[in-house]
Amino acid sequence: MSKSAEYGKRMAVADEKVIPDGPYCHAGTLCPHWRDLGVIILHRDEQAAKTIAELYPEKTSVGRACDLAGECEDECWSSSFTSCKMRRVRCEYLDYTDESEETLLWDKVKVCEVNEE
Repeated sequence: MSKSAEYGKRMAVADEKVIPDGPYCHAGTLCPHWRDLGVIILHRDEQAAKTIAELYPEKTSVGRACDLAGECEDECWSSSFTSCKMRRVRCEYLDYTDESEETLLWDKVKVCEVNEE
């Protein structure tokens, strides 16, 4: 085994040691690999979302329409606390970014399955 491969293996084991025990990314302290990348505010109007995406093509967190816009009452959109949004989070250990709450990583539920017992 080369020195770089041996070093990589030791670093992976060291990284696993800092991941908290149990099913969550926190157990008294937050896993150092968990990152909150912010919130994407989704738009009610699909055309407005497209216009914003065209104005800011470098930003992937803008210009997205809400899938539930047709079902949501007007009061849903009355404040930033109740409007449609998604939290973006990242697990550095897995090199994985959840852009649309596909997993429960946003709620600090582990996706890496390390130290779960």
